[in-house]
Amino acid sequence: MVCARPIRDVTRGDVMALLDRIEKAKGVYARNRRLALIRSMLNFALDRELVDANVAARIKLLEEPDRDRVLSDAELAEIWAAAGKLADPFQRFTRMLIVTGQRRREVSDMARAEVDTANRLWTIPAARMKARELHELPLPALAMAQVESGCQLPGTFVFSTGRRGDRPISGFNKLKLQLDQHILAARTGESSPVDEPMPEWRLHDIRRTVRSGMARLGVRPDVAERILAHVPGGVEGVYDRHQYRDLKRAALEAWAQHIERILNPQSNVVELRR
Repeated sequence: MVCARPIRDVTRGDVMALLDRIEKAKGVYARNRRLALIRSMLNFALDRELVDANVAARIKLLEEPDRDRVLSDAELAEIWAAAGKLADPFQRFTRMLIVTGQRRREVSDMARAEVDTANRLWTIPAARMKARELHELPLPALAMAQVESGCQLPGTFVFSTGRRGDRPISGFNKLKLQLDQHILAARTGESSPVDEPMPEWRLHDIRRTVRSGMARLGVRPDVAERILAHVPGGVEGVYDRHQYRDLKRAALEAWAQHIERILNPQSNVVELRR
């Protein structure tokens, strides 16, 4: 292992061997993310003269296949149910991803001060956003249910265990592994019609699923994009600073109602009385 020896003794071959193991176990995406982390760590060490060179500097990122995985309604319901078996706040965090479609770090680092509970409005400061622009997100009741108990706890963050001090949750890989284990256990149970794991998926696929689901519900594309904090380009991006609060609220309410329908399916049969 690279971490088992002094940093000055780590070679390019050590890094390559580690990356190969990660690629085999978790895929190209995980391999590239680990390479980026190693490069950053070695640059830090180089700046402080702890190493003579960054041995990972010339290792290339592998081409990542485009992701197009969209979860079905049934799969989304499975993930929701599996989240119910997680400890709090990981249960609420996973369900918040499903209801809002926000990036996982945007959700995990949600601060209590960002939430206006009276108006059910979450305002994410520009410093926390990928595009470095303030992002307003109206919260439907289903989202508020994931937030309110966290807002009543001491500390800065809505999603925090408190075991590591006043810090937000982390450990997304472990979370995903636990979700997969609970999904598989449910699928292989005696009453389950299937007996195989859910096809390969990632937490980020939830975000794509929310966007696709809103399209199915007839949400205007520009509104759905703004919900995901995708900043429009060109003249519109420069001059249109409107937050579209009411339209975003209506869209998220429609999405929340859709989630509730797939979690609690009702019969489509209507009884006709004489």
